[in-house]
Amino acid sequence: MGNIYVSYSRKDNDFVQKIISDLQATNYDVFYDSMITPGDSWVESLSDAIEDADVILVVLSPQYGNSQWAQKELEMSMVREDEQQAFVIPLLIEQCEPPLLLFDKQIIDFTSSYEHGLNKLLKTLSTFSATIQGDGAIAQGESAKAIGSGGVLIEGDMVSGDFAGRDIITYSVSPSEIDSLRAELRQAVELFKSKPSEIDEYEQLKTQDSDSNLACFIVMPFGDEDLNIVYEDFVKPVLEDDCGLLCERGDDVFGSNVIMDDIITSIKNSDLIVADLTGKNANVFYEVGICHALGKQALLLAQSMDDVPFDLRHRRVLLYEYSPRGCKKLEKSLKDNVLTMVSK
Repeated sequence: MGNIYVSYSRKDNDFVQKIISDLQATNYDVFYDSMITPGDSWVESLSDAIEDADVILVVLSPQYGNSQWAQKELEMSMVREDEQQAFVIPLLIEQCEPPLLLFDKQIIDFTSSYEHGLNKLLKTLSTFSATIQGDGAIAQGESAKAIGSGGVLIEGDMVSGDFAGRDIITYSVSPSEIDSLRAELRQAVELFKSKPSEIDEYEQLKTQDSDSNLACFIVMPFGDEDLNIVYEDFVKPVLEDDCGLLCERGDDVFGSNVIMDDIITSIKNSDLIVADLTGKNANVFYEVGICHALGKQALLLAQSMDDVPFDLRHRRVLLYEYSPRGCKKLEKSLKDNVLTMVSK
């Protein structure tokens, strides 16, 4: 069996870590974004990984559908399959309607039983192995044969909307609609891969709602699960819901440049920076230095004053405790400080 790539939303990380561990225990070679070498271009690394993959697992959830980057990965994956270069296997882990791009795919259901879904996936991968040639290419015509076509097939009954309560659902798509969809896919992928001078799609997406809201860029490590909880459950809701800011973090930044260039652009375009220094992360310190060099307002957070470099201790730092009570206190102090800063 060749390489497996996992396309997912970071909010579904717990499931992804489990499925990757189980696949690796069965001797499958699995790649996902956390395996990117520090310093490498994020976009180029993920694009190359998709190009090299023989099988692409798409982890479906409402979060996946709301992720702009995930949709780019899905588009690139479907083009790979259309070119007979990869298989795309959707995995349903939470009730949601499958994207139109997956109209002819069998979807493996993990919502009712993880073990049942895993067994189905392993059986499917075993079937696909026979269609992959020695050089990793897929035998002509075998992709459609192995995957099936003519409708969406769902193992189980945990699908929302029009799909709820049905073991297998199908709907027809005309040949002209298929050709149109393929053309749109190829165009989208070419735009994504094009040079920054030709298109900066990320900037277009970023500025869609910028007329009415101030922008806040969050500087913090995004590979730390505890800090991810602080960000997703406390910091981001306060900034967006209570302070009315457009909130963005480093892992939300995806363009066709080196990721650090995109982060610098985001810092330049932001009205306020919130930086969590917890853990003494070198990248965080570097980005805070950029903020100060550009004269940006920066609000510093930390779980301990020991995490704050000596030359930053004269600045206001919101210290918080990583506990339910401590994070609730952080919500109030964060709201009060941010509203004061943006009112100046």
